[in-house]
Amino acid sequence: MKSSSEQEKILEDHLYTHIHGRWYDLTDWASSHPGGLVSLSLAAGRDGTILFEQSHPLTDRRWLASIMSEHEVSLGLSRLLHERYPSVALEASNFSFEFAADTLFCSERVASTVQDAFEAEVKGIARDYFLSEARRRGVSLREAMKATPQRWFVVALLGVLFFGFGVVPLLKGWFPACFIAPTLGWICSYLYCCLLSPFFVHAYVHWISAHLAY
Repeated sequence: MKSSSEQEKILEDHLYTHIHGRWYDLTDWASSHPGGLVSLSLAAGRDGTILFEQSHPLTDRRWLASIMSEHEVSLGLSRLLHERYPSVALEASNFSFEFAADTLFCSERVASTVQDAFEAEVKGIARDYFLSEARRRGVSLREAMKATPQRWFVVALLGVLFFGFGVVPLLKGWFPACFIAPTLGWICSYLYCCLLSPFFVHAYVHWISAHLAY
């Protein structure tokens, strides 16, 4: 039986989040998460259901379910986390994701039957597009979903615009820059997921652009 201080140390050293009524330890998954460490850290110690759903609208639910099941915590630790983070229950009650939860926790056989027709169509269109891109460019599917040289040029151009028409004018006291800088910063920060696969690229690009913008 661990002491209260030992239990507190465990909670502090791990990245726990609450999704669809269940607690998960994402500490080991953080380094492999395609969306980077920053997005996971936003859900640490709180209900991450909304963030989870808005970040994975096109991701295969069966793949998500397999990943989540590997990181779900024990019932005892779940109770401990609920005591440690009492606000989670209130956060989780703000929105209903019953259908999304059903597709995440049901078996693979049932998941294929309850999938929403519109969801299946959108995912099919996205999958077919990137598969054709992968074949055309002679690369893997994952690489086809990342930035091309043309996209890098767009990102670089937006970065120049951000500093030239946002940061510098803002430092000089030009009032319209109060609106231009956050807008350009927001656009730049949300392009980070399409840059490269390594998680640290996502983490640092997002962290730097977010801090420069806000």
